[in-house]
Amino acid sequence: MHHHTQPDPLATESFPTDPAGLPEAGRPALLELAPGDTLDLTVGPVAKRLGATTVRMLGYNGSIPGPTLKVARAARSSST
Repeated sequence: MHHHTQPDPLATESFPTDPAGLPEAGRPALLELAPGDTLDLTVGPVAKRLGATTVRMLGYNGSIPGPTLKVARAARSSST
């Protein structure tokens, strides 16, 4: 039995692969957060060099991988 599959014509429209004109992915930042702090995390396309090829990827706050989060532990209240 043979199965024939055809490529989805919308796949390339929905997920472009051309990195032209995109900002270059940066290095991930170390972000220190205190209890109660919030972080605005943005996701968007960036260009990333892998060997001799530049590819389009999703970056998080402009980096791949996204930022490293250092979160302070909230002080525990003691019940006595």
